[in-house]
Amino acid sequence: MTSDTRLRKLGAALALLALSLPAHADPARPASAEELLARQPPEVVSHLEKDKVVILASEPGPGGGPWVKALAIFERPRDQVMQLIAQSKRQIEYRPEINSIETIERFPNGTIDEQRLRIMFVSLTYRLREQIDYEQGRAWWGLDERFDNDLQRLDGYWDFYALGPDRTLGSFGTVVNIGPALPAFIQDIATRKNVPQTVDRTRRWVDSNGSWRP
Repeated sequence: MTSDTRLRKLGAALALLALSLPAHADPARPASAEELLARQPPEVVSHLEKDKVVILASEPGPGGGPWVKALAIFERPRDQVMQLIAQSKRQIEYRPEINSIETIERFPNGTIDEQRLRIMFVSLTYRLREQIDYEQGRAWWGLDERFDNDLQRLDGYWDFYALGPDRTLGSFGTVVNIGPALPAFIQDIATRKNVPQTVDRTRRWVDSNGSWRP
């Protein structure tokens, strides 16, 4: 085997390893819903209990960039919430901006899906590697870099915590970079304006056991 061949194989192996790692590995991740809520200001907790969703201030996160974060309360046990969230192709049921989702690959803890969506007059196509860890209560996703994605960056996660026997506290974060080729207001719509709707629609869909539609 030539040195060039070995380097190519090593590079491919490292790329696959990177795809398998959580995009949001955080040693400071709270151990429980109670610990996560204790870190929030009282007004945030009050808002969350009243409206079931609260958007937190944007802040730097893994890999840099302004991460938009949110908290949500689901009126279902954690295992049920995660089983619904794991059905990635069903996002089209509660995210009307998505035109189509096609599963390209399946693996033990997730899928690679090709999503096509439209924001205003702009159509975007990209592939996401979406993974879930039921034991740790985590779901996370990131672009499949083997594909010629129309987005420069898309990473995100849900952390799920049991909130009593019948409810779940979800901690959401995402960072989106559509790149320099598109107008800045499209970036704004894709992040600051779309995230609150996406989180709330996810909550409504999960709470209805997948029957709710926007």
